[in-house]
Amino acid sequence: MSLRSTIRTEIKAVWDARWPHGETYRVIWHENAHPDTPTPGEVQHWLHLHTEFSREEMRAFGGGSLANERLWFGAVAVRVFSEVGIGEDVTLDLLDAAVVALRARRAGNLTFVGPIVGIADTTRSNGAWYSRGASIPFQYRFQG
Repeated sequence: MSLRSTIRTEIKAVWDARWPHGETYRVIWHENAHPDTPTPGEVQHWLHLHTEFSREEMRAFGGGSLANERLWFGAVAVRVFSEVGIGEDVTLDLLDAAVVALRARRAGNLTFVGPIVGIADTTRSNGAWYSRGASIPFQYRFQG
């Protein structure tokens, strides 16, 4: 398994352990597949999560070949979609719950740290879904 796959798997494990709504709301992880995007009327709210990888940096060296301490930085982009016209109280509550599930968490080599950045509000091109979002930064420690 590649390092990126390992990181993504560990992020999902943190999410699964901390997401307070279980399977009440559909959560779709973007993984280069055709997601089963809900249709209007099927659900009122759903979430789309995507892992972004940004940069790698060496933190400590001198351990020999492939034994230096490194950090991989990235973020989990979270979007909460809601049917257009139903208000956004639940949308904002779900976004808060998603941020809390990941923010300021440490699990093994994975740490969610740094400022949460808002993602611009959008309405999907079909006009059926309105979204609010946030980007939750992480860093992953490894030897390499």
